[in-house]
Amino acid sequence: MSDFHSGRAFGSSPPPAPTESAGGGSPESGPASPAGTGASWTPPEVFSAPVHPRRDPPWGVYGVVGFGIFFLLALILISALGFGIYALRHGIRDAATLQKAVAHNAFLLIPIQAIVYALSLGFLYVNVRLYHGVEFWKSIRWNSLPGRLAQRYLSLGCLAAVAIQVASGLAAPKKKLPIDELLSSPGAIYLLAAFGILVAPFVEEVVFRGYLYPVLARAWGTSAGILATALLFAAIHAQQLWGGWAQIALILLVGLILTYVRARTGSVLASYLVHLSYNLTVFLLIWVVTDFFRKLPMK
Repeated sequence: MSDFHSGRAFGSSPPPAPTESAGGGSPESGPASPAGTGASWTPPEVFSAPVHPRRDPPWGVYGVVGFGIFFLLALILISALGFGIYALRHGIRDAATLQKAVAHNAFLLIPIQAIVYALSLGFLYVNVRLYHGVEFWKSIRWNSLPGRLAQRYLSLGCLAAVAIQVASGLAAPKKKLPIDELLSSPGAIYLLAAFGILVAPFVEEVVFRGYLYPVLARAWGTSAGILATALLFAAIHAQQLWGGWAQIALILLVGLILTYVRARTGSVLASYLVHLSYNLTVFLLIWVVTDFFRKLPMK
């Protein structure tokens, strides 16, 4: 009986193994790879679509604008609430009297700013962690540093504070600045020092160097991103220094230093350490100059 359907007679030898065709491949495997490459051929239908890498960080200009709107709304609403409560408690009925009463009231203004900062930090966390679905600290580049490098950036902050304060003293304005009016009593300056050391460096570095800078640098380049971030940083401090144009220029220089450190190291922790030691040194200098906060207001 012959094995007709297999194409050979019963008892005959099996067919030879498939050989390469003129095109260089076997019938089963298809065309061979280019000579000398050793690569296997893949049928066209299994080619995968191109994979686009995820943006790093995942937020962009719209996220920055959205945060700016949230910050302004929070500042307006919390300020209005705080001023309203103050007016009710002190029986103030006209806006002019209220404005004069709260203009340099550290015990009202600093808690308002602390609440706005806390809300802003919460907004960023929700935006990054829940909306974009990425790890918060990793995405803002809160990267660890070797101990020796951390000490170096702490020292940089101290040196910058001394240099900036000397320059500010040489270019001191003839009239008092708004920030000087806040330093009117030991209690007020202790409150301002606590906020300036424990709260402001952390929140401002997360916001400016962690959230804003990478978007600006991606859009405009590193140098322009550093400058734009420093300008925004100076803008939120300008009201405290209004009338002291040299002081505003110096706080812009501080912003440039902080953002440059962030760009160079790729770590917000590095710029935070500079900012922390800068503010700490400034308040220590004020503490010494005012004889442990006893000679106030400052001259």
